Amino acid sequence: MQDFRINAEVLAITAAAGGQDMGSRYEGVVHTKSDDAFIQTIEYVDIKRDYNSNVSDVTTVSFLMPLGDWVHGFFKERDNLEITLTAHTVGKVVKQRFKLLVMKMDPGIEQGHYDDVDIQTLNKKGMTNIIGQCLSKTIEGIRDTTVYGVFKDATVADVLNGQLTKAMNGIAMFDFSFKRNVDIISPNNSRKYEHILVPDTVHALDLPSFLHHGSYGVYNGGVGTYVQVVDDEEKLFVYPLYRKDMLRHTKKKLQITAVSAATTGSLDCTYGMDGDMLKILVSALNESTSKGEADLKNKGSGVTYTDTEALLTRPVKVSETKVETKKDNLKRTFVHKDTKDKSLKKEQYGVTTNGYNARSSVLKSDSKFIQVQWNFSNARLLIPAMGLTYMVEEKDGIVTYDGVLQAVHITTDNNSKMEVAVLFIAIELNSGSSTQTGGASGVTGIIDKVMSIF
Repeated sequence: MQDFRINAEVLAITAAAGGQDMGSRYEGVVHTKSDDAFIQTIEYVDIKRDYNSNVSDVTTVSFLMPLGDWVHGFFKERDNLEITLTAHTVGKVVKQRFKLLVMKMDPGIEQGHYDDVDIQTLNKKGMTNIIGQCLSKTIEGIRDTTVYGVFKDATVADVLNGQLTKAMNGIAMFDFSFKRNVDIISPNNSRKYEHILVPDTVHALDLPSFLHHGSYGVYNGGVGTYVQVVDDEEKLFVYPLYRKDMLRHTKKKLQITAVSAATTGSLDCTYGMDGDMLKILVSALNESTSKGEADLKNKGSGVTYTDTEALLTRPVKVSETKVETKKDNLKRTFVHKDTKDKSLKKEQYGVTTNGYNARSSVLKSDSKFIQVQWNFSNARLLIPAMGLTYMVEEKDGIVTYDGVLQAVHITTDNNSKMEVAVLFIAIELNSGSSTQTGGASGVTGIIDKVMSIF
C-alpha cells in the first residue's frame, strides 16, 4: 500500500504558509563609547550552535564600512567595539547587542598604510570589508561568575535552579537586553542529599558538569549547558544530551520530514507551527552508516559498576559456617537494550558513587547521526536538545525515528535574503517505525566528534 504521508506534510506546510514572505535579513549598528554608525551593507551572518560542547552561539558577521570612517574612527577603538544586530524574519524583529571582536580586515589598515590620508579621501576610495565575531553580553557578564557553598538537605535540581538563577540575575542589564531566565529539564537524580558541596573554584556555566561528573550525577545521558535567545527571553538551558525520552520533556517539539533536494530547492515555504510542534521540510545531506545489530554488539549496550555506597551497608552474607560477599549488593548493571540473540557486551565502569554518569556512557554510544539542510529556515524557533521525530523514505518504506537536536549551523545571506540551517540530529541505532514492519522508536545522543566539521 502506498504511503502519502511525506507528500501530505509538504502540501500542508506550503498551504498553511499562504504565500507569506519567508525571507530573512539583518541590519546593524557599530558602537564605540562615543559614536554609533549604521552599517550600510551586511554581507552575511553565520551562527554555529553546538549544544554538546559549547555554551553559547559562535556568531560571525561580515559587513562593509567606509574606509575613512573605519581607519580614523572605529579602528582606533577596536578593543571597545560593540555591535547591534537586528534580525528580520517572517515579520518578527529581534534586536541584540554584542561585543564585537575584529577577526579579519584589510592588512594595510593594521600596518598603518592609511594613517596619513585624511578621512574624506579614504571614504572616496570606497568601502572596506570587516569580519568580526559577536560575543553575547550575557556570556561576557557570566563567564567569570563563580558559584559555591554547602547546600543542606538539597537535590541537584535545588542547587542548579537556585545558583544559576542567582548568577543570571546578577548580570548588569544592557541596551536591548532580554528578560533572563533558566530552563532546566528535570534531573533523573531526585535524591535529597544531606550536603551538596560546591567549591569556590566552580564557574556558573560549569556547575551542571561539576555536579554530573563529580559525586552526584544529574541525568541518565550526559549534561549540557547553553545560553540562547528564545521567545524574547535570554535563557540558560540545562538538559541531558543522550536521554531517550527527550520528546516528552522539551516544551517545544520538532517534526522533521525529509524530502528530495529537488523538492526543497523549489520551495520557499518550508515550516509551520502546529501547537507546540514545529514542522519543517528538509533534505538529507548524508546517510547513516549504522550496521544495526552488529553495531549494538560491537559498541555494547550495558554498563557494570561497583556502587561504593553499597560497601557501607553490610555487603556480605553471614551463615553459621562462612561469610560470603553478596555480589548483587556491590555490583550494578544497567542495560539499555537487548540484542536479538540476548548477547550483551557490558562496559566495566569501575567503582563510583555516581551511577548517572556511568549510565550516560551507554546511552551515548547507542546512536547514529545525520545532517539535514533546512532552506528558508527560521532557526530562532529551535531550542537546545529539542526532542524530535524524523520521517524519511527508506528501502522498506517510510520510517519514523525519534531523536534529539544536537547542533545547528545557520547562515543568512543578506543579498539573497535567505537563511539556511544545517541541523545535526541524533537518532537511536536500532529504532524506527516503518509503515511495513512497525516497531518502537527512541531518543538518544550523539558521538563526541559529531561537531568536528565546525
